[in-house]
Amino acid sequence: MSVIVLLPYATLAIGFLLLDHVAGRGSLWGMLDAFLAAAVFFMPWGAIAMACAFGAIVALGITTRYRWLGAACTCLVADVSILVLVLVTQSVTSPGQWLFLVPCFIVAGYAGWLAAKEWPRQGTVAIRT
Repeated sequence: MSVIVLLPYATLAIGFLLLDHVAGRGSLWGMLDAFLAAAVFFMPWGAIAMACAFGAIVALGITTRYRWLGAACTCLVADVSILVLVLVTQSVTSPGQWLFLVPCFIVAGYAGWLAAKEWPRQGTVAIRT
């Protein structure tokens, strides 16, 4: 469920990073060239990579043994998304904009707590028969 909540925030953060990269070209033709080059790369490979990454996080979260790793990856993606949305856009000043980020903060907090709780303990060996 956390990954589903996180998906729009990660997509929006990637979009803002792409927009920041494209806008840094200076001229209209430079912006168009950068946008088309990014679109040619992201359409086949970016969508596949994003789907595989989120699928891997979900698969890690399902298994009991590696749930801590899935939660840590989810927390990392949530934290990076929040940082990108706050630092790159530099327009998060009104309470409504902070309210928009509340679900992402909740996912980051819950995933961080779950990763800390599920962290494999050193010195304990589980023997299953």
